[in-house]
Amino acid sequence: MIQRWRTLCLSLSIALSGLHCSVGDSSRDIETKSPSEPYVSPYQSQKVILDAKSMVADSHGAPTEMMAEGLKLSVMVNNECAEKKCAEATDSASLLSCQLYQSADHAPLKQQFYPYRLSASKSVEEIRTWVQSDECVLGVSENNSFKAQAFDDTHFTQQKPYLDTVKFEASLRYFTDLAPVKIAVVDTGIGTHVDLGSATSIPGVVLRQDLRSTASKTAPGCQAASFSLNAPWHPHGTYVGGIIGASANNTRGIAGVASNAKLLSFAVGDCTGAISTTEVANAIMASIENGAEVINLSLGGPTSDVALLTAVQSALNSHVVIVASAGNQYQDIFNNPTYPAYYSKNYPGVI
Repeated sequence: MIQRWRTLCLSLSIALSGLHCSVGDSSRDIETKSPSEPYVSPYQSQKVILDAKSMVADSHGAPTEMMAEGLKLSVMVNNECAEKKCAEATDSASLLSCQLYQSADHAPLKQQFYPYRLSASKSVEEIRTWVQSDECVLGVSENNSFKAQAFDDTHFTQQKPYLDTVKFEASLRYFTDLAPVKIAVVDTGIGTHVDLGSATSIPGVVLRQDLRSTASKTAPGCQAASFSLNAPWHPHGTYVGGIIGASANNTRGIAGVASNAKLLSFAVGDCTGAISTTEVANAIMASIENGAEVINLSLGGPTSDVALLTAVQSALNSHVVIVASAGNQYQDIFNNPTYPAYYSKNYPGVI
């Protein structure tokens, strides 16, 4: 089963990231784990993890331990704990977890990453004291930005040079009798398309959820744009969904590398394709809860992110494979890191 996933994911990673595949090199400091040794989130040892680059600098440019007003944070909350705590505590309004849980703009997950912006300048120690007093907060780190990795392969003849690198056509006979794999696509949303699924044999998109943050929904230039789960703002997610699961041999469009896959579409980001940490992390958690076997992340950014890593670890601990784009710049991601693809260096379940 694992080999079946790995073969499928290898095909996906090459097809979705151009000619550059982000498969981890086993000689590069790989941290191996047995099923009885789950990955441990960095939040377990340190509840507040903030980069010195986010700290206010003094006149000499050195960090001061002060975090500026307006800093965007990602706050991981145990929602089951918050639901109980907020109902019982007399001071619930002062608890960060209650403020976030009660303001959720979509169905809460069991563990959820909430965006939070500092309303006033605070020291790291003040933030740490504030968070430690709230047992339902699991961790706090920066809320960084990612970008959908764009491409324009819209016909099979244009796909062929990429697909030939993984012997796509020759490998089709190995996939014909396999049960459909559930693949979560964390992207701008997969729209309705005639080449995605059929009523008779091809599953296509079996689930669509809107996990966009309020910040993305109200981003400059986006409020006037029309959005629905069947017709998202940005076409990138539909492109990705098609490359993965478009119907094959139906005389139209392109051939998906896994045309019998069941696609789970989680819409994130604003109308330009800009996506926040909390959106990606929440979509990964939602993918796990909805039974995804593979999670596709055709997005990337230059910065490692504690919240994103925690979500990736949760997926790997749930035996879910992560396929991440290596980008479109034809660069070695180990020398020019792009995240989350760079996690493949230390996590064998990330491809």
